[in-house]
Amino acid sequence: MSFEPDLLLAVETSLDICSIALFSDSQLQESLSFRHNMHLSERLMSSIDSILNLAGVEIAQIDAFACGVGPGSFTGTRIGVMTVKMLTSLLDKPVVGVGSLEAIAAKYIGLTNALLVPMLPCRSGVVYTAVYEVYTEVPECHVEPSALSIPVLVTKLQELSPRKVILCGKSANRFAEQLKEELPAWNDINVGSVEYADAAEVGRIALSKYRSGTAQSSAIDLVPDYISPPPITMPKVPIPTENRSNLPDSQHI
Repeated sequence: MSFEPDLLLAVETSLDICSIALFSDSQLQESLSFRHNMHLSERLMSSIDSILNLAGVEIAQIDAFACGVGPGSFTGTRIGVMTVKMLTSLLDKPVVGVGSLEAIAAKYIGLTNALLVPMLPCRSGVVYTAVYEVYTEVPECHVEPSALSIPVLVTKLQELSPRKVILCGKSANRFAEQLKEELPAWNDINVGSVEYADAAEVGRIALSKYRSGTAQSSAIDLVPDYISPPPITMPKVPIPTENRSNLPDSQHI
């Protein structure tokens, strides 16, 4: 069912620079961006309050939410998703999850005859990436968001036979020369200026999905899209278990 929210609050926390945006009647009314510096859990709700205060809006007046779901920072994505999940649950409002790669590509909406390739750091030699066209209101995905090595990304681009490629996102500059060397010479490969996903683009994509009736309807479906699972470091040396019975009571585990 299509739905046109009067007030929509969008949150994007999957990368170093986080952002919040408030839309009124589908127009961006207020926005705020900040580098969280490992203090996102302390700053997010106060930043949301600041945006609402600037607009003279109470949180209960928000009709719908949008949230960046990653990939990106595991901790940042989780904090943003869980915060929005809590708000939508308490207020019983709908929410749309938007991927950070899609939000980066959406900065180029209206560009024709080009493939947009957002790239974000994942691990050594691997990037979070996808491939989009952006001539429509919402980016059209040709390669789903994935964690890919550069050679695999090159193969996927060759299969699409692109003429013009725009690399964007935080890892674009790092791998641009390698991609230029490995793709056919007739490809026109450029590096765009957009490095981060932005709550304003998250909100615009969400509004389009609400209007088209393809939006999620509740907080239950809102989950982080880590793509590649978080690394878990196991202890290199097992915790000794012998002689525990001889420990003083205060030291028993």
